Amino acid sequence: MKANLMNVRFVLCIGTFLFFTACEKTQEDPDPTNTLVGTWDVSAGKLQSPSLGEFDAVTSGTITFRANGTGQENYDYTVAGFTFSENNPFTWISTPTTIVFDGGTSDETVWVRELDQTNEQRGAYTIIQDGEIRTISVTLTK
Repeated sequence: MKANLMNVRFVLCIGTFLFFTACEKTQEDPDPTNTLVGTWDVSAGKLQSPSLGEFDAVTSGTITFRANGTGQENYDYTVAGFTFSENNPFTWISTPTTIVFDGGTSDETVWVRELDQTNEQRGAYTIIQDGEIRTISVTLTK
């Protein structure tokens, strides 16, 4: 009887262990009413730098956010005569106040949402370049 009870406990423990380890882990969006899913035009940009001042960026292209938490950026922007291209896949997750991008090649980029609407998104993030903190603002429209 004692051996049977130990066998039952052992089987239950193994079964519980397998149940919890076999479940696929998915990245859940904490903002279930997400307005980001879809393809957005990169319609405006701005660079703010303590030493250089403020520059508007000329932008063209799109960013796509898929419901499965993946996306693709495909846009160009020109600031102060320099043109940059972004053509990268990424994963993303959002909250009502942030969008976190992970391109897999560097640190995550966290956009602070300044505007969150179904047809317009605006966010800002910071980078450190030449020893100073610079702010980049991006506007997305549908």
